Amino acid sequence: SLAAVGALTLALVAVSAGFVGYWGYHTSYEAPHSPDNELVQYAQPPAEVRPAVERMDRAIRADNGETDVLLYGSFLVDGRPIGDRRAACAGVDGWFNALPFPWYFERSDAAVACSPDIRDFESRESYPPVVIYAAAGSPGDPAFAEVRGRLADRLDGYERYTIRLRATDTPAVVFVDRTTSNGTAERARGAPASGTVPPSSPPRQSTGIARSGKY
Repeated sequence: SLAAVGALTLALVAVSAGFVGYWGYHTSYEAPHSPDNELVQYAQPPAEVRPAVERMDRAIRADNGETDVLLYGSFLVDGRPIGDRRAACAGVDGWFNALPFPWYFERSDAAVACSPDIRDFESRESYPPVVIYAAAGSPGDPAFAEVRGRLADRLDGYERYTIRLRATDTPAVVFVDRTTSNGTAERARGAPASGTVPPSSPPRQSTGIARSGKY
Protein backbone atom coordinates (compact mmCIF):
# COMPACT_ATOMS: atom_id res chain seq x y z
CA SER A 1 0.00 0.00 0.00
CA LEU A 2 0.99 3.64 -0.33
CA ALA A 3 1.12 3.96 3.45
CA ALA A 4 3.58 1.06 3.74
CA VAL A 5 5.78 2.46 0.97
CA GLY A 6 5.76 5.88 2.64
CA ALA A 7 6.72 4.42 6.00
CA LEU A 8 9.58 2.44 4.43
CA THR A 9 10.85 5.54 2.64
CA LEU A 10 10.88 7.57 5.86
CA ALA A 11 12.75 4.78 7.66
CA LEU A 12 15.40 4.65 4.95
CA VAL A 13 15.83 8.43 5.05
CA ALA A 14 16.23 8.36 8.82
CA VAL A 15 18.86 5.58 8.67
CA SER A 16 20.75 7.39 5.91
CA ALA A 17 20.75 10.69 7.82
CA GLY A 18 21.97 8.96 10.94
CA PHE A 19 24.84 7.29 9.07
CA VAL A 20 25.91 10.55 7.42
CA GLY A 21 25.76 12.37 10.73
CA TYR A 22 27.86 9.75 12.50
CA TRP A 23 30.46 9.64 9.71
CA GLY A 24 30.73 13.42 9.66
CA TYR A 25 31.22 13.51 13.42
CA HIS A 26 33.82 10.73 13.33
CA THR A 27 35.90 12.21 10.51
CA SER A 28 35.68 15.80 11.75
CA TYR A 29 35.95 15.41 15.53
CA GLU A 30 36.86 11.89 16.67
CA ALA A 31 39.63 11.17 14.16
CA PRO A 32 40.08 14.19 11.85
CA HIS A 33 43.70 13.37 10.91
CA SER A 34 43.69 9.60 11.16
CA PRO A 35 45.40 7.83 8.22
CA ASP A 36 42.21 5.73 7.96
CA ASN A 37 40.11 8.86 7.46
CA GLU A 38 39.34 8.85 3.72
CA LEU A 39 38.49 12.56 3.83
CA VAL A 40 42.00 13.57 4.91
CA GLN A 41 44.02 15.08 2.10
CA TYR A 42 47.68 14.11 1.81
CA ALA A 43 48.74 17.75 2.29
CA GLN A 44 46.53 18.30 5.33
CA PRO A 45 48.78 18.82 8.38
CA PRO A 46 47.94 17.06 11.64
CA ALA A 47 46.67 18.85 14.73
CA GLU A 48 50.20 18.86 16.21
CA VAL A 49 50.98 21.92 14.07
CA ARG A 50 48.75 24.18 16.17
CA PRO A 51 50.99 24.68 19.27
CA ALA A 52 53.97 25.54 17.06
CA VAL A 53 51.92 28.03 15.03
CA GLU A 54 50.56 29.71 18.16
CA ARG A 55 54.07 30.22 19.56
CA MET A 56 55.30 31.34 16.16
CA ASP A 57 52.56 33.97 15.87
CA ARG A 58 53.36 35.27 19.34
CA ALA A 59 57.06 35.56 18.53
CA ILE A 60 56.40 37.37 15.24
CA ARG A 61 54.11 39.91 16.92
CA ALA A 62 56.71 40.63 19.61
CA ASP A 63 59.67 40.91 17.26
CA ASN A 64 60.91 44.29 16.03
CA GLY A 65 63.70 43.14 13.73
CA GLU A 66 63.84 43.20 9.94
CA THR A 67 63.31 39.45 9.64
CA ASP A 68 60.72 37.41 11.54
CA VAL A 69 61.17 33.93 10.03
CA LEU A 70 64.09 32.08 8.47
CA LEU A 71 63.40 29.07 6.24
CA TYR A 72 66.32 26.66 6.17
CA GLY A 73 67.37 23.90 3.78
CA SER A 74 67.00 22.89 0.15
CA PHE A 75 63.53 21.40 0.68
CA LEU A 76 62.12 24.80 1.71
CA VAL A 77 64.42 26.92 -0.47
CA ASP A 78 63.96 25.47 -3.92
CA GLY A 79 63.36 27.18 -7.22
CA ARG A 80 63.09 30.62 -8.76
CA PRO A 81 61.81 33.40 -6.45
CA ILE A 82 58.08 33.94 -6.88
CA GLY A 83 56.68 37.42 -7.26
CA ASP A 84 55.35 39.26 -4.26
CA ARG A 85 54.12 36.27 -2.27
CA ARG A 86 55.10 36.00 1.36
CA ALA A 87 58.23 33.82 1.57
CA ALA A 88 58.97 34.54 -2.10
CA CYS A 89 62.62 33.65 -1.49
CA ALA A 90 61.57 30.01 -0.98
CA GLY A 91 61.00 29.65 -4.71
CA VAL A 92 58.13 27.93 -6.45
CA ASP A 93 58.81 24.41 -5.21
CA GLY A 94 59.97 25.52 -1.77
CA TRP A 95 56.84 27.62 -1.25
CA PHE A 96 54.58 24.65 -1.89
CA ASN A 97 56.80 22.36 0.18
CA ALA A 98 56.47 24.78 3.09
CA LEU A 99 52.67 24.70 3.15
CA PRO A 100 50.77 25.38 5.36
CA PHE A 101 53.33 27.86 6.79
CA PRO A 102 53.04 30.46 3.98
CA TRP A 103 49.37 30.90 4.88
CA TYR A 104 50.36 31.72 8.46
CA PHE A 105 53.09 34.07 7.25
CA GLU A 106 50.47 36.03 5.31
CA ARG A 107 48.17 36.17 8.30
CA SER A 108 50.95 37.40 10.60
CA ASP A 109 52.46 39.76 8.01
CA ALA A 110 55.78 38.02 8.67
CA ALA A 111 59.03 39.09 7.00
CA VAL A 112 60.62 35.88 5.71
CA ALA A 113 64.23 35.21 4.71
CA CYS A 114 65.82 32.03 3.39
CA SER A 115 68.99 30.10 4.12
CA PRO A 116 69.65 27.37 1.53
CA ASP A 117 72.48 25.47 3.23
CA ILE A 118 74.38 24.97 6.47
CA ARG A 119 77.29 27.20 5.44
CA ASP A 120 74.98 30.15 4.95
CA PHE A 121 73.10 29.34 8.14
CA GLU A 122 76.16 29.08 10.38
CA SER A 123 77.71 32.25 8.96
CA ARG A 124 74.85 34.41 10.22
CA GLU A 125 75.56 36.77 13.09
CA SER A 126 72.09 36.39 14.52
CA TYR A 127 68.84 34.58 13.88
CA PRO A 128 65.23 35.77 13.75
CA PRO A 129 62.73 34.63 16.38
CA VAL A 130 61.45 31.77 14.20
CA VAL A 131 63.55 29.27 12.24
CA ILE A 132 61.89 26.46 10.28
CA TYR A 133 63.53 23.38 8.77
CA ALA A 134 61.72 20.59 6.92
CA ALA A 135 62.68 17.60 4.77
CA ALA A 136 61.08 15.05 2.52
CA GLY A 137 60.70 11.60 4.03
CA SER A 138 59.56 10.15 7.33
CA PRO A 139 59.88 11.68 10.82
CA GLY A 140 62.26 8.89 11.84
CA ASP A 141 64.82 9.61 9.11
CA PRO A 142 68.31 9.80 10.75
CA ALA A 143 69.42 12.55 8.35
CA PHE A 144 66.54 14.77 9.49
CA ALA A 145 67.45 14.21 13.14
CA GLU A 146 71.10 15.00 12.44
CA VAL A 147 70.36 18.35 10.80
CA ARG A 148 67.80 19.21 13.48
CA GLY A 149 70.44 18.64 16.14
CA ARG A 150 72.98 20.76 14.30
CA LEU A 151 70.54 23.64 14.07
CA ALA A 152 69.61 23.26 17.74
CA ASP A 153 73.28 23.70 18.66
CA ARG A 154 73.21 27.15 17.06
CA LEU A 155 69.80 28.17 18.41
CA ASP A 156 70.40 28.24 22.12
CA GLY A 157 67.40 29.69 23.95
CA TYR A 158 64.90 28.52 21.35
CA GLU A 159 61.99 26.18 21.98
CA ARG A 160 61.76 23.29 19.53
CA TYR A 161 58.60 21.83 17.99
CA THR A 162 58.96 18.73 15.81
CA ILE A 163 55.88 18.22 13.64
CA ARG A 164 54.69 16.77 10.33
CA LEU A 165 53.64 19.01 7.46
CA ARG A 166 51.58 16.28 5.80
CA ALA A 167 49.15 13.75 7.16
CA THR A 168 51.73 10.98 7.48
CA ASP A 169 55.18 12.34 6.59
CA THR A 170 57.37 15.37 5.74
CA PRO A 171 58.93 16.11 9.14
CA ALA A 172 59.64 19.68 10.15
CA VAL A 173 61.06 21.43 13.18
CA VAL A 174 60.05 24.92 14.27
CA PHE A 175 62.48 26.78 16.51
CA VAL A 176 60.94 29.69 18.41
CA ASP A 177 62.94 32.18 20.46
CA ARG A 178 61.73 31.90 24.05
CA THR A 179 62.18 35.61 24.74
CA THR A 180 59.98 36.81 21.87
CA SER A 181 57.42 34.02 22.19
CA ASN A 182 57.02 35.03 25.84
CA GLY A 183 56.03 38.52 24.74
CA THR A 184 59.29 40.49 25.05
CA ALA A 185 61.15 42.22 22.26
CA GLU A 186 64.60 40.92 23.18
CA ARG A 187 66.26 38.96 20.40
CA ALA A 188 68.16 35.73 21.08
CA ARG A 189 71.39 35.60 19.15
CA GLY A 190 73.47 32.73 17.79
CA ALA A 191 77.25 32.80 17.80
CA PRO A 192 78.86 33.16 14.36
CA ALA A 193 80.95 30.31 13.07
CA SER A 194 84.68 30.75 13.61
CA GLY A 195 86.62 32.10 10.64
CA THR A 196 83.54 33.48 8.88
CA VAL A 197 82.39 37.00 8.19
CA PRO A 198 78.72 37.44 9.14
CA PRO A 199 76.56 38.87 6.35
CA SER A 200 74.48 41.96 6.84
CA SER A 201 70.94 41.55 8.13
CA PRO A 202 68.82 39.70 5.56
CA PRO A 203 66.21 41.77 3.71
CA ARG A 204 62.51 41.37 4.29
CA GLN A 205 62.24 39.33 1.11
CA SER A 206 65.24 37.37 -0.14
CA THR A 207 65.76 37.02 -3.87
CA GLY A 208 68.86 34.86 -4.23
CA ILE A 209 68.26 31.13 -4.42
CA ALA A 210 70.97 28.51 -4.13
CA ARG A 211 70.42 24.80 -4.50
CA SER A 212 71.94 22.19 -2.24
CA GLY A 213 71.34 18.56 -1.34
CA LYS A 214 68.20 16.94 0.00
CA TYR A 215 68.74 18.30 3.49
